[in-house]
Amino acid sequence: MRKWFPIALIALAILWYGLTAVGSSQALDELGLRPVQSLLHEGERVAVQPPVRAAAPGEAAIVASRGIHFGFSTTYQMPDGGSVTCRYRFRRVSCSDGWTPERAP
Repeated sequence: MRKWFPIALIALAILWYGLTAVGSSQALDELGLRPVQSLLHEGERVAVQPPVRAAAPGEAAIVASRGIHFGFSTTYQMPDGGSVTCRYRFRRVSCSDGWTPERAP
C-alpha cells in the first residue's frame, strides 16, 4: 500500500501540470480571439481598453495580467477608481463583483 502513495502523487502532479498548461493555452487563445470589449453591471456598461493601445478617458484600463491555475487573469482599473478582475479558465470567462464580460462575437 505504501509503495503506491508516491506513484499516485507523481501521477497527480503530472495531471495538474498538464491541465494547467492546456487551460492556460486555451485561455490565451480565447483572450486573443474573443477579447472582452466591455464590462456590464446593473445596467452600467464600461468599455475596456483594447490590448493594442492605451486606455481612452472613460475606459477601464488593464493594470495587471498574470497566469493562474488552469488559465489567465486580467485586472482592470475602472474609471471610478475601483478594480475588476476577470479570470479566463479554459474557454470560460468570469469577472469579480458581479461584472459580466461582453466579448467579441
